[in-house]
Amino acid sequence: MEGALWFFATVGVLSSLAIIVGLILLYFYRVRMIARRVGSFELALHLEGESQWTSGIGLYSTDSLEWHRTVSLSLRPKYRFRRGTMLFSDLVRREGSDVVEVRVVDPQGVRWLAMHESSYRGLVSWVDSAPPVADDIFADSPFPS
Repeated sequence: MEGALWFFATVGVLSSLAIIVGLILLYFYRVRMIARRVGSFELALHLEGESQWTSGIGLYSTDSLEWHRTVSLSLRPKYRFRRGTMLFSDLVRREGSDVVEVRVVDPQGVRWLAMHESSYRGLVSWVDSAPPVADDIFADSPFPS
């Protein structure tokens, strides 16, 4: 009886350890896959009215900026900012650092984003540029399709 109890306890502990190691590996795989995509950068987010910042990864797509929490197992973005609806205000440069904070207003609410200054310049450039639209280029073409 004592041997069977010891066996089940050992199996339970080893199973728990295997699950924990699997979750850790899944987490690192997820972060690596998101961070390796073209157009990804470090991006912290702070909701208006809250006291803490949340670390994350920003990822550009054609028409939106996706924000993924760093500490998460989800492959889906937590927030999505549409390109044409983002308004920037209240830029704050931190003394002795290349990190900037900017207030972003969009239809979903008010948020603060923190990123390296070079990432901020890229974000503003991305927002100001028009998304590629192939259909509009040939809309008035005299040639039949």
